[in-house]
Amino acid sequence: MRFWMITHLLTLLILTISPAAGQGNPAPRSITAEDAANLRVLTLLAHHTAPITETSFSPNSTAFLTTSLDGTLCIWNVAARRQTPGQLRFCLEGYSPGVTMFAWSPDDRQLAVTLGDGLQIALYDIAPIVEPDEWADITPIFTLPVNDTPYLSLDFVADGQRLLAHDLFDTFTLFTLDADSEVLTRVEGMEGVMNAAASRMAVVGFDGNILLLNTADGEEFAELETDGASHALFSPGGRWLATWGGDAIQIWDTSRQRIPEPRTLEAQADNLQFTPDGRFLATWEGQNIRLWNIETGETTGTLPDHRGGVRLLIFGADSTRAVSVNTQGYARYWAISTEGVPTLRFWFEGEIDQVLVGPDSNSLITLRQDIEARFWDFERGQVRGRYDLSDAPLFSPDWTLIAISTGNLITWHGLNEDPRAFDWMPIGFTTAIINIRPTPSQELQRIGVLAANTPVFAIARTEDTTWLQIQLPDDTTGWIQPDTLRLNSNPDDLPVLSE
Repeated sequence: MRFWMITHLLTLLILTISPAAGQGNPAPRSITAEDAANLRVLTLLAHHTAPITETSFSPNSTAFLTTSLDGTLCIWNVAARRQTPGQLRFCLEGYSPGVTMFAWSPDDRQLAVTLGDGLQIALYDIAPIVEPDEWADITPIFTLPVNDTPYLSLDFVADGQRLLAHDLFDTFTLFTLDADSEVLTRVEGMEGVMNAAASRMAVVGFDGNILLLNTADGEEFAELETDGASHALFSPGGRWLATWGGDAIQIWDTSRQRIPEPRTLEAQADNLQFTPDGRFLATWEGQNIRLWNIETGETTGTLPDHRGGVRLLIFGADSTRAVSVNTQGYARYWAISTEGVPTLRFWFEGEIDQVLVGPDSNSLITLRQDIEARFWDFERGQVRGRYDLSDAPLFSPDWTLIAISTGNLITWHGLNEDPRAFDWMPIGFTTAIINIRPTPSQELQRIGVLAANTPVFAIARTEDTTWLQIQLPDDTTGWIQPDTLRLNSNPDDLPVLSE
């Protein structure tokens, strides 16, 4: 009941004090390592009536998706003409955790979603804003034929002109995206990987051999007889294909019309990763990471002694630096020469849960659960600041927003000077420490405090406006007195919450 009431009041609030759509929202700059002290909560997304299970930004940072145990999948606006950031576009019923799969189109305008028990795929136009009383009438652009088994993943390929679906029976199906929904090909295999442009696909067969396919037409252009491979990976540029899982790693040059015999690396890798420039291959076996020169097949150096094994390896965009994290969360910073020789620079302090690299390739963030995130200058290996983030923040692809889910609520964090006017803006900022009460009175003990210069998101007020009900980023509500607020809008415009 509380969440229904909040949603109802938010609807009234949005109609009265939020900026009108279409006023224009200038694009902010991306968050960098220097911005740890320049971040705050920009807005809250409050609609779901049960805990949120998944969040996702669209590829071009124009839309945002949430799913919830309340059985809905919702699309929110981030950046589009005549639409306000944070505005709810619409929600679809029938979401089922672990069953419903989705994929964004490359142009951010369509969403592929599995329906019901996961046996059928529907394609939706996600651009329009739909009124809540019309959500039940939303229909897909078209649906694809019913499958025999649930789908496990969906991907738009071939510049968004095709859809690739992988199901529970390890079958990869390539569909045309039109009302006729033609099946271009079906291939069985243990694993399927695509190059960066999603124009080529490698399917690892149960016999260990690799089928190479064009995703535009589903045509096979090569079959590779591997040394018992169970995994495959394309290099960033798409030229090289690495296969592994048997007694050796094989590197294939797929840029030629007739693919030559592979280069063999004598190693049994647990996993591997190309450097961003595609010149070197990192393989990890047990506690050690080895770097290999792709052209020569020779080892260039070792990143040793990862106790318990390797959990994560992150390279800088120019391939001259890297961070490795072992399974216990201990991380190290490495410098890598142009010849691929790694040198240990330093150990990171404490355990690390996640490492993120920004689009500028020089902003590095390390996260520890329940501890402030550290913002690093990746090139220099220097801490530039700290900010309070959860251990699982989601950055938009353009790094202008950070989404954090807590219970039924999403908070969007960003730059203090973010120029966008969001659908739910703070009613004001605190000028001093304010006590938060469970009821609009001072009789009961406070349930928390707001620090000075904190944005305040109000839901309702008492009839005399001496108390404001606020929504907190941790998904709880409370009451404050507005005496020490620097107001951005008139609190009398808030709906009155009757006793």
